[in-house]
Amino acid sequence: MKKIWSEKISLNYLSLWDENARFPEEYFNKSEKYLIDYFLKKKDFKIELFAKEIVNEFDLPQLEKIVIYRYKGKNIILEGNRRVVIYKLLIEPSLTNDPNIQLFFRELAGKIKIDKNFYLEALVTNDRESGLRYVDRKHTKRNNEVGWGEQERHNYKIRRGNASAKTEVFRYELGKLVKMLDLPDEIKESILGKGFISTFYRLVDSDPAIKLLGIQKNDDGTIKIKNQKEFSEKLKIIIFDIITKRVIGGNKLDSRFLNKTEEKEKYLKSIGSSDKKRVEKEIKDNTSTDIFGKKVVNIKIAKADSIYGSQLRQFHSLIDPSFLFPDVQSDKIKEVFSELQRINLELCPTAVALLVRTLMEISVGEFAFKVGIKIDKNGYFRTDTGKTKESLKEKIDYISALYAPYDIKDIVTVFNGNSIFTENLNQIAHSRHIFSSKDKVKTLWKDSKCFWEFLISKIIEIEKKKK
Repeated sequence: MKKIWSEKISLNYLSLWDENARFPEEYFNKSEKYLIDYFLKKKDFKIELFAKEIVNEFDLPQLEKIVIYRYKGKNIILEGNRRVVIYKLLIEPSLTNDPNIQLFFRELAGKIKIDKNFYLEALVTNDRESGLRYVDRKHTKRNNEVGWGEQERHNYKIRRGNASAKTEVFRYELGKLVKMLDLPDEIKESILGKGFISTFYRLVDSDPAIKLLGIQKNDDGTIKIKNQKEFSEKLKIIIFDIITKRVIGGNKLDSRFLNKTEEKEKYLKSIGSSDKKRVEKEIKDNTSTDIFGKKVVNIKIAKADSIYGSQLRQFHSLIDPSFLFPDVQSDKIKEVFSELQRINLELCPTAVALLVRTLMEISVGEFAFKVGIKIDKNGYFRTDTGKTKESLKEKIDYISALYAPYDIKDIVTVFNGNSIFTENLNQIAHSRHIFSSKDKVKTLWKDSKCFWEFLISKIIEIEKKKK
């Protein structure tokens, strides 16, 4: 007998999974209407936005099958609950008592043809564990997908015709110019890859660089170079210095050094003909030919930027124990940071995951206090319009939108846009079935660390000014 098979099942015969990781335990054994109300009240689930996308793309064949556990005659949805909630509401808006949401779904349903006989393609199993393997793959392993880097996202949006801002067009144009440079491919790939691209854009997409590199920005974000030869020579030097983290006046050329406009201008003005010769010589001296006649570049590329320095040795915690505390006044931030340095990630991944969440929560709160965001007695942000930002995700989005530079905004869009960060940590904390793992926690920290470092850098900057 097959453990898993494919079927087309009518919405009439689909039941929401009350033990879904999205639900707190008090929702177990609750009615469908009760479960739907929970989906609707959770802003993080973005039901209305998702519903609009489903209706707009209703003409497309179903891309991803839902996963069904057949138990005692019921078709329990292990994977696809959010989608099914939307389909059910499109057919029967009265499943919610909220008149505004009812109207919203009635208007959407009027744009498509859908009724109770609407069916979905499903993977069906009568073996619960087999079904949960799909849930593991989708939500704990992110479906084994490899996310695009920043330059890849810019490339896609431009080629798709969906670029939403001049910044995206500008950075896409810069990426093309980098690829045209007379530099080894390894160096060009490094500067446009993870770890360096944010630092690169932080410098080149700045007022001093626009002026000193002779870049003319057009209204649509495209660019024109006043002196192509001079621009290319300086850009090669900039790229080489960033990936090798050249030391200038006792400081490494990294994201922290380039946080201030005056430092960017000082560095760019210092670039001269001797730097061109220096870079060409270093590349030549570190290029060899292998036994197959292929040129091999052996430039020592520095490690990605970090607020607390380079990794010096192997360790078992999430954060290297040799790193010093962040130089902030908050004892709570330093204490949690210290605990993350002491806990063995492999042995205690759940404890580490919850501490990562705590570190982000208290850092967000400290940042808000320092910059003067209004915080009520519940810990919610109060905006100038009177709206509240209650969840960690909402607070991160709010801070990113108002205070973060463009490169950090892009990072937040990726790690926070689909609640990847907060949703995973919530599932680890509350689900009876979703477990933490060393790799999962490392990925969550890697994705969110740049934003956390931005928070800490700003907190330190504000505290130093007040001394």
